[in-house]
Amino acid sequence: MHVYGGENQHNSVSDESIASENLVSISGGTITGDVYGGSGYNAAIGGKAAGVNNTVNISGGTVNGDVYGGEGNNTLAGNDSRASGNTVNISGGAVTGDVYGGIAVNTNATPGALSAVGNTVTISGNPMLSGSGVYGGKLDGVGGGTHSRETR
Repeated sequence: MHVYGGENQHNSVSDESIASENLVSISGGTITGDVYGGSGYNAAIGGKAAGVNNTVNISGGTVNGDVYGGEGNNTLAGNDSRASGNTVNISGGAVTGDVYGGIAVNTNATPGALSAVGNTVTISGNPMLSGSGVYGGKLDGVGGGTHSRETR
């Protein structure tokens, strides 16, 4: 089961699916699945998707999956995806997967613009991180763009 602070799904050429200003706070328990502060998804040709200014705070508990502050995700040709201004703060607990401040995804073979800029991951205290990576910003798929820097 995935946890979403906010999710916006559109299948429209003229709209941008934006998930913004969402918050997930985890202080205990176990989550089996990924955690998203906000996720924007668009599956229309020429559509756009964005995760903007979302936050995930983890102070305790266990996440058995990946953690995303914000995600913009498209699956069709030429679509643009962006993730900006997202934040993940981890001060305790455990995460078994990767941690992303923001990720822009396009899985189609025809390039779309991808941008993951201004995202932040802050780690303090002694959390258990057993995944393979911590990324401030990541581009996943086809297309050009810019990465942001990670903070540890």
